[in-house]
Amino acid sequence: MCLLSLSSQGQCLFDQGLYLDALESFAKASELIPDNRSYHMRSLACLAALGQHGDCLRLASSWLETDASNPDLFVLRARLHRHFSQATLCYRDVKAALAVAPEFQEARRLLSELRGVAEGARERAVSRAVGGQLREALQKINTAVEHDPEQSHYYLFRATLHRRLRDFNAAIDDLIEVLGRGGGEQAEARRQLALTYNDFAVHCFSRRFYQEAELLLSKAIEEEKREKGLYINRG
Repeated sequence: MCLLSLSSQGQCLFDQGLYLDALESFAKASELIPDNRSYHMRSLACLAALGQHGDCLRLASSWLETDASNPDLFVLRARLHRHFSQATLCYRDVKAALAVAPEFQEARRLLSELRGVAEGARERAVSRAVGGQLREALQKINTAVEHDPEQSHYYLFRATLHRRLRDFNAAIDDLIEVLGRGGGEQAEARRQLALTYNDFAVHCFSRRFYQEAELLLSKAIEEEKREKGLYINRG
């Protein structure tokens, strides 16, 4: 069967909902012209219609290893990541698509959707935190970070929750992340880092880990040299 017939037959079968037969036609067409991405994309559409999303993801990833200049493939893989609730990977692929084609509308729409989910989750996190539901607030801000990992103020807010929940190492990690990015949150991040070191020191002191407490207070003073209370605590 000629290439045109295979392509037409595949599309006809797809339109009839005969996805497995359509996949076979597009696969044969791809074998005849391996460099024709349209046949590969149609094969992916068949796999998606058959619910074979894992196969779709593996195939798209394989193609992107040899063709990282195709924004359609990045968006396709982004949607597959979203299907598997892999929001951060979805975000990265959307940004990769926009790096290749900044005006690509499908990628811009998907990015807007991700940011909308993130901001909604942040608002719910703030509401939960105000109500004293710190664990629930942490879950919500985690969702925000996953859907829009470039927003430094999400990490800053999450750090305050970690500190209040006495997960000091996690709080420090988030604050160091913010400080490493630069931007307008630097002063607040340093203040929060000093508070975290101080609270961590008090926690260690209460458990008689005196050397660790002194070291943490010294770190706090490095961040906030004008805070007299830190010197008093260390003394």
